[in-house]
Amino acid sequence: MILSVKNRKCNVFPQYLFIPMFGSMHSSSLTLELQLLQYRRQIDNGAKTSYMKGSTHLIWQMLTFGVDFSQPPERNIDAWLDPRSLHYQPELADAIFYYKARQNTSERFKICIQTKEMNAAAWKYAHGQQLLLDGTFRICDRRLLLFIGMAIDDKHKGVPIVFLLFAAPAGSQATHAVYNTDIITELLREWVQALGKGPQDATFCPKVAITDTATKERGALIAIWPAIFLLLCKFHVRNAWANKRKNLIKMGTIMVFAKEQVTSRLRLLDQSLIASEDYKLAQDLIQQERNYLTVMSTDPDTAFTAKSGLEDIDYRVKTWFSKELWQSWSQHG
Repeated sequence: MILSVKNRKCNVFPQYLFIPMFGSMHSSSLTLELQLLQYRRQIDNGAKTSYMKGSTHLIWQMLTFGVDFSQPPERNIDAWLDPRSLHYQPELADAIFYYKARQNTSERFKICIQTKEMNAAAWKYAHGQQLLLDGTFRICDRRLLLFIGMAIDDKHKGVPIVFLLFAAPAGSQATHAVYNTDIITELLREWVQALGKGPQDATFCPKVAITDTATKERGALIAIWPAIFLLLCKFHVRNAWANKRKNLIKMGTIMVFAKEQVTSRLRLLDQSLIASEDYKLAQDLIQQERNYLTVMSTDPDTAFTAKSGLEDIDYRVKTWFSKELWQSWSQHG
């Protein structure tokens, strides 16, 4: 498995991502020296290797964290988690509350991580409060997905409280397209079970969750916590609107006044809708802009652009403007 770090590549499972949590995981100095010498010779002899010249410092760094480069990634993982193995890593094993190796091509590799400190932070900052859940799809060159659960601490900073990793099934293409509500639900359920009982025998339950615009995460959160209040990340919402607008109104290299005018008005509408706290007033904002663009569409010089603006209005109403969804991305939430 190849993990890019500062444009250098190193054959290592993303344990590297979690090194700050566990500290160094050292093997014997002699073993490390021999392995490092082996890879230097491979590079010098022009052997096909995933390491680049000049990356020996990084290789040494990886070796000191207990990665055996002579073995495939899955063997390393099993060795780290198997108490009978010479490479057993108790710190890592203690932090992994769910692990499923892939036995055949139809199955997924799954591994979920939470240290004791993360467990405590989950209860302190997320139980009965706010949970942030977001996915990352490019942590290495294999089709591995990482979902990070975060909470906001006393200093108003985000702190990670869980890592949920899983692989795409064999033969899958785009990584972002190979996950669904079921897999996220499964991992969230395992997380809740691993958290156990809190104060007064409580079951872990955030009051509010923030996600991006993907519906898969939202479906999983509701499946685990039916009463949770879901918010959408305003940044992702605005990006979705902007991308749709750019697709409908292509600006080009030559300035066209009608396009500039409609685009400017729609951007102002974005800001007003995000800031809205009353659903009826938000509906009025939409209707006012629809009326303006309808009049504008009667002018032959601006009709084409105005109709594109109306398409943008229709898209927002159809996709984003149910009352429940409005509550999740507006200032109301």
